[in-house]
Parts: sequence; C-alpha cells; structure tokens
Amino acid sequence: MSSQSDTMTLAEVAARMKFDTNHIQNFANWGEIETDDDNRISETQLEAFERAIAYHEAGHALVARSFDWTVFKITIHGDGLSGPSCPMGPPKYFDPNFEGSGTSKMTFRINVAKCFEMQAIIAAAGREAQNIGTNRYPNDRVLDGDVDTIMKYAHLHSELNGINGLHVLKARGDEARELLETHGTNLETLVSRLLKDKTIRNEIECEFQGL
Repeated sequence: MSSQSDTMTLAEVAARMKFDTNHIQNFANWGEIETDDDNRISETQLEAFERAIAYHEAGHALVARSFDWTVFKITIHGDGLSGPSCPMGPPKYFDPNFEGSGTSKMTFRINVAKCFEMQAIIAAAGREAQNIGTNRYPNDRVLDGDVDTIMKYAHLHSELNGINGLHVLKARGDEARELLETHGTNLETLVSRLLKDKTIRNEIECEFQGL
C-alpha cells in the first residue's frame, strides 16, 4: 500500500490539473480515476487517468479535422472551472451561426443538420478513442459535455427536438472508429504530445499530419 507521502488528495490532484475539486470527485465516483482505500491517488493512477483523457480529446480532434472543422485548442487540463476540452467549430461555409453561410431558411436548416451529423460522429470519437487507448469505454456521465455539443445543434432544428443525444452519440461509434483507425499513427502521436504538454494551441494541423 502506498504511503500518504507518495499519494495525493483529490484536492491536490484538482489543483495540479486545474480542475474544480468536485470535478475530480465526480471522475472518481464514475470509476474514471482510481483511488486507494484512503481516497487518495498515486502518480500511477493519475498517469492512467491522464492517458484516458488524452485519448478521448485526441479522438475528438482527429475526427473533427477529418471533417475540416477548426480545432482551436486541445487540453487534458482544465482552466479552474471546466475540465479537459477540445473547442472547435465547423467550416464557415456551412456554419449555421456564421453570417456569411446563407440567410435562407432552407440553407439554415440544411447546415444545422450537417453540423448535427458531423458533431455526433466527432463526439462519438472521444468515446471510441478512449476505448482504443484503455480497452474500456468511459462511464456515460463522462459524455455529458459531448452530448451537450450534439444537442446545441438539435435545439436549432425543430425536427431534431426530443432526440436522445447519448443514444445518437453511441450510434455513431462505428463511423467514428473507422475514421480513427485511418489515422492510427496520428492518434498515438497526438496522445503522446498531450501527455507531455497537457495543452496544444494552434498546432493541431501539424499533429493531425503526424509531424
């Protein structure tokens, strides 16, 4: 058993990863981060947790880039409030929120539907990549943020209202995994970089190409 001198409290892990402590507690409750009998975390346990997150976020980034979406940042650490993230946006030529994408009602509806479909596969890629890297799928609660990104487009289209975002995400898993498998080397490259640097900005294109 590890001594307390070589393990960390949840609060210490939260400070190190720039998460809210409750966020780390949730990950522990969901079985995403392993704790010992004293609810403390070893370096080995933390490394496994960060590795799982790195695969998850890298999966989002790679599949988003394959659809020509812009990835603004990818990080496995937080900002003091939110957790790991991969903020992105669709190309302006079919972004329903972009002023120049078309003003007709029909164009708007078509663009919303495109974004919904692509976002579902991008969201599914996080779950699939985490399975590739750890041989297990994350707890469904980990996917709450991914589901929210899908549903933000569903809320813009009346015909998409009432859709179960989690069901949609899981249903697109095969498509996401197929795209990930075509970029296997890039996935490992990006995961390694994330584990080293924690956050990557303005370099996703290079990582996508495996440079």
